[in-house]
Amino acid sequence: MKSLFKRNRLLVLSILLIGALVLVGCSNSDNDSVTPDPYTVSGQIVDVDGNGVEGVTLNFSNIDATAITDEEGNWTKTDLTGQVTITPVKEGFVFNPNNKTVDNAQDDIVFEIREEDSVYEVVFLHTNDEHGVLENFGKIAWQKQQFEKEYDDVFLVSGGDMFSGTPIVDEYVINEENLRGKPMTELMNMAAYDAVVIGNHEFDYGQQRVQDSIDSTDYPWILANIEVDENVATMTQPDPYVILETSFGAEVALLGLVQVSSSTGYPSTLIDNLYGLNFPDPVDTALNYTYLREQSDIFVGLTHMGHGWEQSLAEEMGELDLIIGGHSHTVVDPPAEVNDVLIAQAGDDTRYLGKIVVTVDAATHEVIGRRGELIDTATIKGTIDEVEDKIAYFEGQVEDIFNREINYLETSISGREALGSLMTDAITESTIVASAYDDNIDFAFQNGGGIRVGSLDAGPLTVGEIFELEPFGNHVIVFEMTAEDIRSLVEFSYNRRGSIDLRVSGLHYEVKINQLGAGVGANLYDYDGNELGEDKVYNVALTQYVATAYEYTSQNDGVDTYIRANDAIISFLENDISREELNTRYEDVNRVSTVIVEGTDGGTEIAETTVPLTTEGSRDGSVSAGNLFADAAREELGVDIGIYPADQFVDNSTIDSGTIYKEALGPLLYDSFRFDNNVVIATLDGENLEEMILNQADSNFPSVTQISGAEYTVITNSYDTAHEIKVYINGERVKADGEYTIAINDFRWNHYSNGVEVIKFETSERTEEEILVDYLKNVQMVGEGLEEDRITIEVDKNLDPQDEIATTEVDITTVGMQEGSITAGNLLMDAFVTQIEEAEIALYSLGDLEEGATIEAGPIYEELLDNIAFEYTNNVTVVALTADEIRNIIQTRYESNHDGPNQVSGMKYTINNDGEVTLDIDVEKDYYNVALNSFIWDRAGWGGYAGIVDRDDVEVIVEETSRTEREILIDHLKELGTVTDEVEEERITIQ
Repeated sequence: MKSLFKRNRLLVLSILLIGALVLVGCSNSDNDSVTPDPYTVSGQIVDVDGNGVEGVTLNFSNIDATAITDEEGNWTKTDLTGQVTITPVKEGFVFNPNNKTVDNAQDDIVFEIREEDSVYEVVFLHTNDEHGVLENFGKIAWQKQQFEKEYDDVFLVSGGDMFSGTPIVDEYVINEENLRGKPMTELMNMAAYDAVVIGNHEFDYGQQRVQDSIDSTDYPWILANIEVDENVATMTQPDPYVILETSFGAEVALLGLVQVSSSTGYPSTLIDNLYGLNFPDPVDTALNYTYLREQSDIFVGLTHMGHGWEQSLAEEMGELDLIIGGHSHTVVDPPAEVNDVLIAQAGDDTRYLGKIVVTVDAATHEVIGRRGELIDTATIKGTIDEVEDKIAYFEGQVEDIFNREINYLETSISGREALGSLMTDAITESTIVASAYDDNIDFAFQNGGGIRVGSLDAGPLTVGEIFELEPFGNHVIVFEMTAEDIRSLVEFSYNRRGSIDLRVSGLHYEVKINQLGAGVGANLYDYDGNELGEDKVYNVALTQYVATAYEYTSQNDGVDTYIRANDAIISFLENDISREELNTRYEDVNRVSTVIVEGTDGGTEIAETTVPLTTEGSRDGSVSAGNLFADAAREELGVDIGIYPADQFVDNSTIDSGTIYKEALGPLLYDSFRFDNNVVIATLDGENLEEMILNQADSNFPSVTQISGAEYTVITNSYDTAHEIKVYINGERVKADGEYTIAINDFRWNHYSNGVEVIKFETSERTEEEILVDYLKNVQMVGEGLEEDRITIEVDKNLDPQDEIATTEVDITTVGMQEGSITAGNLLMDAFVTQIEEAEIALYSLGDLEEGATIEAGPIYEELLDNIAFEYTNNVTVVALTADEIRNIIQTRYESNHDGPNQVSGMKYTINNDGEVTLDIDVEKDYYNVALNSFIWDRAGWGGYAGIVDRDDVEVIVEETSRTEREILIDHLKELGTVTDEVEEERITIQ
């Protein structure tokens, strides 16, 4: 069964953030087998009066040897190579700085030593962009309590965006009372947060919920760059900052700031929710509060601005000691330092708990040291039972609501084009929207940022998944628009982000892009390819966000249907589209496109290319656009290997040979540029490097990792499954224990680093776009080597499935599953009856089979069984049912057209023209022991067999078999040895 509260932000986040990659590293970027030149470092350990201190040990991160200071406090270490972190240690003492990282010769490294009793240590624990993820708050609360035993003071804060992201938080409406967000605020209360900054998504539920949330919590909500007109607004003016006091009397000032969009002048949320509110520039606002430096001992910016903006704030406001940030979901480890300001951010979804330790002089309360790290919450061993109980309580209250099934997907619907088409079709075709507007809807538009998951997975489709897809509850607003009005919307949308944004239903639009990547017009066609009439007025539905945040013309002011977009989607899936149509319509949908037209006025010439720069063919190997960026990353950052992930390209787009314009790079080639991603600099060993690339090849496509500084071979079987990656540098395969540096954009690094061991990583200051532009300006001419293929895909038939468990004389297929018996169904049902001693009859829901799959006559390999079934790991339940109950299950499922007719063993049945079912078993017998998929038997929502039977005293003969369905079938096949034409028996007759 799919997890109700899974988070797919490719998505997710998919949605507001899509990354691109760059890889960074050590001094020898050509071949790791060449030993870097050794170097020497030296320095001194001094006390607060500047006197040298003897007998202090210094540890070095990549060697076992140490250094010890002499009587003058001096120390020296020779023969260092690569990047080394130097850490002084002496029992009973602390040092400022705590450590220092070097990668070349230095002779002036000074550490100041103090007795532990002469300093205090204050810890700031921090999260940001929690987005409704509940499961880690028990761990966070426990970790805070542990640190309170170890340090003088511990403060727990949030960098904003607690809300919007999971149905359990976004749709927490109990007994018709709007309590959206309550699960988050209550858990943060229990975890003992000390302060939060108001993020843009805190406004998603409306001002009343903001105010109710503020009033219900024990911790302050702060924000300086907001001006509340209390005669108009619903919420009251929040405090701009808060002063917290430590146990030893030092004062901590926290100043709250939120991002403001340059295009709208508001934070990124539904603008209708911001009535009576004004949001000044956050950096300009912050400079009005520099006086807090004099009123506090520790001055912290608690911000929700994004890592780039937070670095700009540090440049402008050196009075700050720390910036604890959010909004860009950036994993910053260790914290960055700009203008002597430490800048931290902890990713998103509480995957990390940030920890900053501030060392304070006991006498003066002066900050004398700062260090930070991220703690992976998966590694936190303890929890608080009361918090866990509260999480279970919240989940239990809404589980039934969100587990309700509304349709069924045989294969996943993935990507913004397909998902956006589904969402907009729900508006144009949903009966509830048409009835609310009292007219048909011609076209509908959905912005890409409002598509909050990367895919809807195969299997039962639930209400909860739709609220993950569209958690905001935007109203549907209908406008009267001409073709010219629609063009104004489409052109604004494209130029707003420099890429396709709006997804559409009812038409196909083609954005005309000049050679700089700027949108200069649009062509509008109906599905048959006819241009829209220029004089006709159309009913065009926009989501509330698009209606208020985008610029366009229209013939009226719009009519609010008061139908929420997610309600329209649910109604559409449940009532207006058949399962068959749902599973075919969105396979190759393509309703938006671009076309290049002449024009380069105003472009910035930065280089020339002798070859076309293209993204076409990236699924088959290297492409020139991928090679170019990977080259730039490697050269500019001095790393061993540069990488760009091909799933971040603008699809099938080309810049012709000739002049390269800066403005064209993002819109025409590198879609990730529009998110201003920074770059993670990471070090891995060769084994994990190859594993990292293999993981991505297996989950995306073999050549997803475009590369420079190396070549690699992907070895697949005949079924396109990647089995091995071999990476070569200068013709030699990387060494398993050799260290290699890479650079990758900070968002996609979260995916690439998953499941591999990373030696170390840090975040650079330049964005990936800045890296490429700097490279092109430096080299002036590119082309040579860009068309070389650095990726080889080899098919090794020896890797094809080899575990032969049986043979079959006939095809084992799911083809024809809607019409009657199929061999795959008969085989599996026979396995249930044969292998489970208590079973007399078996019933099977075809929703758990892969439609159109076949194992051809010949050997049956265990691995191939997954091609026809077993996406989910289910066991089998045996229950005692009457003949009438069996008939009712079959008839109800058939009438619902949920799966087609149930496959059976131990019986046959007929369905007549009226849909009535007749069984060929003894209907007078009291009960039959019926084997069924455990999940199908007891699942909630329509279609669950227990719900169809609707009898409280059903005798459960076998609650759940110890073997899974798959294991039962394997055992059956091994015993059979050969599958004969007996499995072709027609057990179902449909008249």
